[in-house]
Amino acid sequence: MEDVIARMQDEKNGIPIRTVKSFLSKIPSVFSGSDIVQWLIKNLTIEDPGK
Repeated sequence: MEDVIARMQDEKNGIPIRTVKSFLSKIPSVFSGSDIVQWLIKNLTIEDPGK
């Protein structure tokens, strides 16, 4: 599990992290659930059940 977390946090090949602008503020270090799912499918040889 620690290996997977380290790979997720990798700046080059990990889950994309960005800053999101809200109405009055900016929220740093945000990622979406779909980003996580796509990363898991791509990097952990998980098959997409929708295919």
